[in-house]
Amino acid sequence: MLKSLFTGLGLSVSIALFGQSLHSREGIRDDRRDITRVFINGNIVPEPGKKANTLIIRNDRVVAVGNDLRIPKDAVVIDLNGKYVYASFVELHTDYGLADVKASSSGTAPEYERKDGKSAFGWNRAIRADQHAVNNFQHRAAEAKKLRNNGIGVVLTHHHDGIVRGTGALVALANLDEQLCVLSPHTARFFSFEKGSSTQQYPSSQMGSIALLRQTLLDLEWYKKGGRNDEQHLHLEEMKRHEMLPAFFSAQDKLSGLRALELGQSHKLPFIVMGSGDAYQWADEYAAKKARVLIPLRFPETPDLNNPFIARDIGLRELKHWELAPYNARILRDAKVATAFSLREVEKPFEVFYQLAHTGLSEDEILAGLTVNAAQFVGQEQMIGRLRPGMLANFLILDNQLTAPKNHLRAHWILGVHHEVDVKDELPVAGSYRVGDDYLLELNSNKKFRLIHANKDTINGKYTRSNHRVELSFSLDSIPHQWQMVFSTDGKQMVVTHWLEGSTAPPKTYLTTREKSVDEADDDKKPYTVLSPDFDYQTALWRPFQAFGRTTPVAQANVHIRNATVWTLEGSEPICAPCDVVFQQGKIRAVGKDLKTPKGAQVIDAEGMHVTPGMIDEHSHIAISRGVNESGSSISSEVRIGDVVNPEDINIYRQLSGGTTSSQLLHGSANTIGGQSALVKLRWGSSAEGMKIENAPGFIKFALGENVKQSNWGERMTVRYPQSRMGVEQFLFEQFHRAQAYAADKSPNKRIDLELEALVEIMNNNRHISCHSYIQSEINMLMKVADSMGFRINTFTHVMEGYKVADKMRAHGAAGSTFSDWWAYKMEVNESIPFNAAAMARAGVTTAINSDDAEMGRRLNQEAGKVLRYGGDDPVEALKMVTLNPAKMLHLDHLIGSIAIGKDADLVIWTDVPLSVYARAEKTFVDGRLMFDRSAHEDEILAMQEERKRILKKVRASASGGAKLASPESEIDNEYHCDTLEEIHFHAK
Repeated sequence: MLKSLFTGLGLSVSIALFGQSLHSREGIRDDRRDITRVFINGNIVPEPGKKANTLIIRNDRVVAVGNDLRIPKDAVVIDLNGKYVYASFVELHTDYGLADVKASSSGTAPEYERKDGKSAFGWNRAIRADQHAVNNFQHRAAEAKKLRNNGIGVVLTHHHDGIVRGTGALVALANLDEQLCVLSPHTARFFSFEKGSSTQQYPSSQMGSIALLRQTLLDLEWYKKGGRNDEQHLHLEEMKRHEMLPAFFSAQDKLSGLRALELGQSHKLPFIVMGSGDAYQWADEYAAKKARVLIPLRFPETPDLNNPFIARDIGLRELKHWELAPYNARILRDAKVATAFSLREVEKPFEVFYQLAHTGLSEDEILAGLTVNAAQFVGQEQMIGRLRPGMLANFLILDNQLTAPKNHLRAHWILGVHHEVDVKDELPVAGSYRVGDDYLLELNSNKKFRLIHANKDTINGKYTRSNHRVELSFSLDSIPHQWQMVFSTDGKQMVVTHWLEGSTAPPKTYLTTREKSVDEADDDKKPYTVLSPDFDYQTALWRPFQAFGRTTPVAQANVHIRNATVWTLEGSEPICAPCDVVFQQGKIRAVGKDLKTPKGAQVIDAEGMHVTPGMIDEHSHIAISRGVNESGSSISSEVRIGDVVNPEDINIYRQLSGGTTSSQLLHGSANTIGGQSALVKLRWGSSAEGMKIENAPGFIKFALGENVKQSNWGERMTVRYPQSRMGVEQFLFEQFHRAQAYAADKSPNKRIDLELEALVEIMNNNRHISCHSYIQSEINMLMKVADSMGFRINTFTHVMEGYKVADKMRAHGAAGSTFSDWWAYKMEVNESIPFNAAAMARAGVTTAINSDDAEMGRRLNQEAGKVLRYGGDDPVEALKMVTLNPAKMLHLDHLIGSIAIGKDADLVIWTDVPLSVYARAEKTFVDGRLMFDRSAHEDEILAMQEERKRILKKVRASASGGAKLASPESEIDNEYHCDTLEEIHFHAK
């Protein structure tokens, strides 16, 4: 029995064979799958790199695929007439069939401890390991149809809620009962750094989310070894039960993906990153971590430049991402990163495939990303993703090959069942038609018509259309006319029914053929694209991916600086003039007069200029992403700023332009015991890990005063302990007593508690405290606590009343890092004085000037200069407050802080005395690499302007080609301070 594609797809005349079912059903059973069907005369692509012309299926399985196969007896034969057949796409990122997530209410007071009565499932609501998609799945016909129309036959659905999100189910999008559609009830595990519907305060930052997940994974290992018999840990039991499943991680951006991979590697958990479309910007880092990435194929829309005021503000980063986002898959492929594709939120997938082909991907690579690779990611490659004997009969039928410029999905078979698809405006009807003797009708592809009557009257209007049917109306001689046209399958012929409105006369019928195309070029032309496989993306791929980014890393230079005034800050001659400095391979090799130039070294004549060590900021909050405070608890010693270093913060470059080369990135001051610091060098263009100073000592932030007792947090925030300064003291004693008990526990299956581990490091002098402080009573209190518990305060930062207790600080061994001239900005600084730094220094306290501010961090030399204005008389000691002294505080003075043989070549060449407001940093070296060069700065600005012009030209061409336009967004970057409680990264229209 031979059926054509248009009259027989899915039509069965054979007697159904019924298998046994566990489900009762009323009425006549209908199971049309248990029939052998043979698809012939097709361009069948059973998997990437293979071709066939015949496909045989029975029930829900492929029986055979090949060329000119023998047709079984009694089979239903379907003639494909040259249509293209591909395996159905596999979508791995969806919540299909699941109810929307709704946040629960925490009441009028903030929720710190879990209050929903489910503490047996873990103390934190964001850990939702008991959340299994299969338990809540319901078939949704309309949603399934929409996905099928995009070529998707199987989805991996999961709840998009929580940090640990439970398991996802592999589901076929067939119009069958759920028990037939669920292919694998527990297919994969899901994780994220977003707490979702949880109303608990913790975590309030991404570093808090990372710490919570890290602790949970450690708890899982402890639980597997026995745990505790007197406690229920149902969330850990669920995680243990499914720990062999593939693990997917939903990443908010490229850096979050890298952080997830880093965390996963430390726990032998190879995450598959569900990317956000920007992984290409750090492709080498993803490759180094042997990442697998699910790439979204939803690309940024073309920016609308019609409003010149909005167009003026569009950022270079946004423009570059618009240009390069479609090349994401190619760039990751070239970096040898394993990928699969997601069609989540893609409206016109076949247009996207055409675009992808223009980025340099082959059709086989595109098909693999949609099918085979996706199936492999979930370990289901023997069931889905290909058309092989024994695999599921999931396939789609297209007019043309996958990457054709114009394509239409004609049919979709899932589990051996034919499903109708919506084909909108699939026929090319635009053209000129002679209707009877009186009319010439012209239709264009924009649903407009022009009708020319024999008396030369011309009527213009719009027509409506639904697949093969076109309808229009017009008035002629004040008489309303109605036309209905039904087209043939190729769109070249039509039957016209013409009647007069209100007339009792029968309608007239005409058969007509398209004579010529009015805009045939529009019907046949390929979609416009600005993409090209020959585009050299390497020239546009900047690191960092924004203004002042570079296409290649800065190499270490061998340099001889001559004839400068060198502020060595060492020995009996802290200022040497005229003097030379030689550095090679990132280290200072010689300092002195009339040095010999090493072979191959670059010579810089710095006559009239000054050379200093790079500025060091003891207290900084730049280069941190997604939250500087973990404010969900009074103690957050488990969180690490090092987990959320942002190497793309423009403030890195800005501070290099002011001579700053190293910083301590501190947690904020929202809690008494805060998070762990990151000590970094401002290596612009490096990765987050590359910025961190190798083998740097551990530091942690403590805080005292108004912030930690939530004085200014509002009336609602009054339930977290402590709420008073005396409560802060008691809280500190309690936490260190807990740490002592923890350290004394030598049980074989001891649970690792990251919060207490950090405190034990403090007691063992392996982690050093930088404490946010203001008034003398609290400074005295903390030194008392430290003395009684056997640890030391390394640095009091801010320390606005340090001048009152400098002698006690010196006796305790604490340093002081303060502001030069900030005061009176809140109650607890009312007794601050600008002579504070000089007073502490004269009392023998190692003293530094810090910024605590992104802008001030680029002018530390001027802040040190103020010390001379307020009580200082030695410029060397003043400069040490932003160089050698903070290096001592950070226990890094053996590497940085002064100019001496063997130290790192972190150097700044100034135009004037470095403490002067007239001094400018001309060149800033970090590890012997020229990170900032003022002589090249103007050229970089011009290059950025040219880059902007180049991309804007593409944007305008894309808009002219008919691309969908979107209002550009102005991106506002983070600038954190000690008391910033929330993530402030947002986009403004």
